[in-house]
Amino acid sequence: MPAEKTLNDLFLDTLKDIYFAEKQIVKALPKMARAAHSEEGKAGFLQHRDETEGQIERLEQVFELIGKSARGKTCEAIQGLIAEGEEIMEEYKGTAALDAGLISSAQAVEHYEIAAMGRSNRGPPSLASMRPSRSSTLISRRRSPPIRS
Repeated sequence: MPAEKTLNDLFLDTLKDIYFAEKQIVKALPKMARAAHSEEGKAGFLQHRDETEGQIERLEQVFELIGKSARGKTCEAIQGLIAEGEEIMEEYKGTAALDAGLISSAQAVEHYEIAAMGRSNRGPPSLASMRPSRSSTLISRRRSPPIRS
């Protein structure tokens, strides 16, 4: 019989999920910037990439605080959202609707991130090796709102 999963397990799995997602997002954002028609959109996606890199660094600090190595866990949800964004880039390439599609895609990713961060902030109060206020601050430090048209 497998061991019962705990809040600690859920917290760590969520951190791994978020870490994987952020790593995938940081790879996708330059592609979105190149695809965007407007200079504002291009700049926004690149700024978001920089902010995502900062989020990855904060997550690595959280892993260090809890004494675990920073490793991602494959997240099918983020892979699906990124695939949808790639599909939009392909299907709407060269059209006036492309930027709106890119923004919509970025918003879907941002909503996923917000939900995952909320799940991690409900993490285990019993992690003795971790200072909850420090880890919660590191995890939930949010970036700028997604690009708006």
